[in-house]
Amino acid sequence: MKVINKTNWQTSDLKKIFIKCCKTKLDSWKYLKVEVTYSASRWIHGKANFGGGFHGRGNVKIFLPRNPIDKKYIDGRYIEPRPYAYLNFKQVLAWVFIHELFHVLNKHHREMTNGYYAHWRFYAANPEKMSWVNDLLLRKKEVKEKPKVDLQTKRYEHVLAALKIKKTQLKRLQNQIKKWTQKRKYYESVLMANGKIKKENAK
Repeated sequence: MKVINKTNWQTSDLKKIFIKCCKTKLDSWKYLKVEVTYSASRWIHGKANFGGGFHGRGNVKIFLPRNPIDKKYIDGRYIEPRPYAYLNFKQVLAWVFIHELFHVLNKHHREMTNGYYAHWRFYAANPEKMSWVNDLLLRKKEVKEKPKVDLQTKRYEHVLAALKIKKTQLKRLQNQIKKWTQKRKYYESVLMANGKIKKENAK
């Protein structure tokens, strides 16, 4: 199974939940591809391609809300009751994933146990049927905050570094000037002794 995770939930935890779900429906999930991402929705939903069979050759996409499931919003928006909203987050996640596995197995809503909504109602009325997922972890990724940079301190340190470089360059130039000045004096003394230059022409 390949899990592409674009949320702040830990990928390893999501994968363990998905594999546990697969064990209830599929013989194999080696080639199953699962993408987990956020959506603007206030509840968990998903989609999957039809086909793949029991060998798990399918694609599943799970959409998670950025905030906790909003039960009042769901009750107020939909005429058809959606009791699954009252399951806990991990139970809804597991149920939605299992639901998408039905699609991987070429099943439409009408072919699910007593219909789509009846299936939801069954698990909402019998949450113990999904209690196995409560034993699995679902943790958030650790967010490492970058320390705030003090711009004045950073600029001061840059000035100190620049001065150090310039002082090093200046010292090198002073040593070179000293070296070439000594050579100039040597050649002037030799040339004056040979009468090739006059003393007044010497620097």
